Amino acid sequence: MKEYKPKPLPFDELLSLPSFSMPNLSEDKKKLAFYWDKTGRIELYVIDLETKEIKQISHGELPKSPRTGYTWDRNNERIFFGKDADGNELCYAQLSLRNRPVIPEDARMLDGVYHISNMGTNFIWVWVGNCQVYFDVRKKEWQGKEDIGEALKHFVDLAGLAKIN
Repeated sequence: MKEYKPKPLPFDELLSLPSFSMPNLSEDKKKLAFYWDKTGRIELYVIDLETKEIKQISHGELPKSPRTGYTWDRNNERIFFGKDADGNELCYAQLSLRNRPVIPEDARMLDGVYHISNMGTNFIWVWVGNCQVYFDVRKKEWQGKEDIGEALKHFVDLAGLAKIN
């Protein structure tokens, strides 16, 4: 019997193989989101595990190296992910459920509704119900130039978030 010796793949062929990363199962376990470089650029996709249908979610607005990750909403209908422009990360938001602290009467508020627990020229921590939102502006040209609370409202649907938690 002749011994099988696999041929090594040429380097350029090896680099052209698609890669998948950061799989994330929806809360109802019916969908799986993942990053895939199918087009040569990393994009966010979702596969319906029942029908096997794959849908591309992002279309060029992910950072070149998406470090911010993504998360499903509780109803399995939306995915929150960091966006960018021209491959540069603009900002990201991180949401975490916690027990909301007692808010002092003289606390700083955003739109008179959302308690600001900490704020700088390029970041803000704000409470939306029992969800603490951390928002960080990465684009250097934006840092300190725009009110960080207004930038947060542009990228995160605070009223929508308040309805789900």
